[in-house]
Amino acid sequence: MGIVADRTLVALPGRRWHVIRAFGALMGRQDAYDCDVSGVARSFILNSLACLLLLLSSTTTHAAGFALSCIYIGHPPGLELLGPRKQCARQIDGQVEIAPDMFKRLTYGKYRLGQIMVLNDHAAWRYVKKTGQMLAVITFDNGADYFSEGLTRGIIGGKIAYFDADFRQVLGPFDDGTPFRNGRAAVCLGCDRATSGNDGPRAGRWGFIDRTGKQVIPIDRTPEQIASMPWPDETPRCGDFLGRYGMKPGHLEFTGCEEGKDAQLRALIAHYRVKGADAASVETLLRRDTGMNALRYLCCGWQVVPGKDAATGDGTLPIEADSKVSMGSGETVVHDRKSWPQIPWFTVNVVVDIETP
Repeated sequence: MGIVADRTLVALPGRRWHVIRAFGALMGRQDAYDCDVSGVARSFILNSLACLLLLLSSTTTHAAGFALSCIYIGHPPGLELLGPRKQCARQIDGQVEIAPDMFKRLTYGKYRLGQIMVLNDHAAWRYVKKTGQMLAVITFDNGADYFSEGLTRGIIGGKIAYFDADFRQVLGPFDDGTPFRNGRAAVCLGCDRATSGNDGPRAGRWGFIDRTGKQVIPIDRTPEQIASMPWPDETPRCGDFLGRYGMKPGHLEFTGCEEGKDAQLRALIAHYRVKGADAASVETLLRRDTGMNALRYLCCGWQVVPGKDAATGDGTLPIEADSKVSMGSGETVVHDRKSWPQIPWFTVNVVVDIETP
């Protein structure tokens, strides 16, 4: 029996030896090499050594192809800025590719995205999926631009556009823009090239937009005028809150909204439902986007429960008004998650207070 990285190598009478991915996996290889070695044990040893030398030499060549260095956000608990790390990436036909061994070094945060900056001529922070897909974003606070109300500011040809966590372009491009806050963002036309979110407003025409791209305040103001204005916060109004803030999962159906009471305070309450077969995926996205706790079966149904030392397990919306996002099944005898498809409907409620104590 020989030693291999990811498969036991066994000699069978009348068969040839196969060394498959022998040491490539140990060296971070993604491709495979097959080395056929025949004969008695002595010939096997000699030929195996020759085969391993071939693997090691090709692995070295492969690693050398990633000539660029990177800095990146490393593993918890520190979430530290690490690097520069050599042989981290390469650029082919203008496209950046990350070395395979880097994916296990990255910290994957709230949206399951890593953060890395490749130190090439166009150094920019990038969000990285485990699939290898990347999105170049502006630098903010010495790292990748934060997601604000589910959107980050990506770079397109020197301009910025707003992207969601799936790297879909939602709004833009603009010459510059701020993060979204309470459903509004300040954007600029005619500004200098945007590469960093750490600087003040650039010269150009500024205004405010909402999540649909509608100009709440026309884009015709100077930076000084914009800076002196109060932020045009969105006044809560009844409707599809999750859809309004880009946080509505695909299988979730909005069924209505009305004014009601939340702990004796006036509140707007939006209602949603999802089939039991799709409830787990909706729960996952609401936990990611709103901070809602996982559902647990208590007494007679599935509901959100507080975590340890927490007053509530509900999620929240990215707005200044007090809000709650909760999910439940109603009364049911189904107490196993795997049997959720047997439950006809789960409900989701979003409560936004319009009155303060």
